[in-house]
Amino acid sequence: MDKNELAKKWLQIAEEDFEMSIISLEKKKLLYAAYHLQQSMEKVLKGIFVSKELGQPPYMHDLTRIADAIKNAHAIDEKYYVFFSALNPFYIKARYPDYKEFIEKSLNLESIVEYQKIGKEVLQWLQILCK
Repeated sequence: MDKNELAKKWLQIAEEDFEMSIISLEKKKLLYAAYHLQQSMEKVLKGIFVSKELGQPPYMHDLTRIADAIKNAHAIDEKYYVFFSALNPFYIKARYPDYKEFIEKSLNLESIVEYQKIGKEVLQWLQILCK
């Protein structure tokens, strides 16, 4: 499979996760909206990694570390690093019962809407690369 086909596959699953984030928000499931958004952004970054021919995407979930791995091939503004850092806790910690309640209290409708707005910008990076 060539880099363009593989990048498009990453894009497809990134878009699916983004859609799940939207559906979760509509159902007022804020933690799941944040979780699926984090997952979408991970796939976007890995799709960019592939599209820029940087090799096999790293087997990690830390968005800032993945962004670091592509920043020389794809410019990333500091505001997106702040965004990625904000989403990182929703991957693993948010799924552990003792942490779930704590992290849910940190979320509100406005923050998720803002996260999704920025996430849509990030999703467009890969959509443009896959055209």
